Amino acid sequence: MPDAVEPSYRHLLDSYDFQMRDICVTWAPGTDAGDLAEALGADPSTAASKVLEDAYDESYERAVSGEGPNPLLVGRAGAWLVALEPLASAGRRRLATLSAGGEACCLTVGQGSYCSFYYARDGALVCRLVRLDDPEGDTRPLERHLAGLRLLDKVTFGVWLTHAFLLAERITGVHLGEDWFSDEHTRYFHRGAGA
Repeated sequence: MPDAVEPSYRHLLDSYDFQMRDICVTWAPGTDAGDLAEALGADPSTAASKVLEDAYDESYERAVSGEGPNPLLVGRAGAWLVALEPLASAGRRRLATLSAGGEACCLTVGQGSYCSFYYARDGALVCRLVRLDDPEGDTRPLERHLAGLRLLDKVTFGVWLTHAFLLAERITGVHLGEDWFSDEHTRYFHRGAGA
């Protein structure tokens, strides 16, 4: 077991299995949820308190009805902000910008089990780890964080996703526990359908 917190992530991901099957989770330094939401293309005037399950339900309903655009949920976690985007991935596309003057990371899950972990630093995308595939870019800056994790191995979806959350925790120093996921955070709507 690479970390004492691994069981808590496994339990968390089991609890939120449905919501974690098509989502983008972005960790970026900062303290203002509205600033991060705006950087991700959201309209700050649409802010409302929601929990992940409600935001996911809104996202699904908007996708089915064609109402779009999708919501995103932003919450503080230590000195970091975490954005959850059900059925969207603006964080992935804007990660390099979010890392200007520091670092940022992002986990995307699509189609139930296709996973990628992106790491950016000082305004540039450094690498991408892909489940069941070779990494892209330079993984050397993450070597100490990757120790004991199986993100470069061919492993099950559950193991890979758990280890991706552990990698984000090692990079940020922030543990996203059950309390964080069950708490209300600020929900915003993306400005356009291209989110």
